[in-house]
Amino acid sequence: MIILLDTGVLSQVSNPNPDSPKTKECKQWFEARQDESFLFGIPEICDYECRREYFQNRSIVSIQRLDKLTQRTDRLVYWRLTTGIVHKAAQLWGEARNKGIVLADKKSLDGDVLLIATAINIVEETEEKVIIATTDESDLSNFNNRRLVSLSWEKITLELCVAFEMGKYRYAYGKLW
Repeated sequence: MIILLDTGVLSQVSNPNPDSPKTKECKQWFEARQDESFLFGIPEICDYECRREYFQNRSIVSIQRLDKLTQRTDRLVYWRLTTGIVHKAAQLWGEARNKGIVLADKKSLDGDVLLIATAINIVEETEEKVIIATTDESDLSNFNNRRLVSLSWEKITLELCVAFEMGKYRYAYGKLW
């Protein structure tokens, strides 16, 4: 099983100053999951979204922390964007729009659909199940299935991951059951 960090979670994990209780909790959650031997993934699109904010805010320490995080190799994989992922994202975006699902402004680069395409690519290439750890699961929930699910990071526990891996958790009507 692979846990992908979406932009919101990645920004909390890479934040060098956990002033807010939520950021501190998220960092503790991340470290606890690493102790449980989970494999984490950082999608390149999420790195980009965090990094651009750090540059805009001139947060050099955050950029350095993100650099350190993305260069780690212990239970952490950096998932690069590929042409196949970009093509899959375009397909998903078009299909979602045709169903009336609007993920972002029509003219914007849609990071969420690139994240979903990355997750689908991982599922297809590795045959592993993927959980996207997010701060807003409603953004990604339209793409949940039995091998890929997006959940608020607070909900991702060892017990949930084991149950999901064994097929004992299913996703239906926007809820895990």
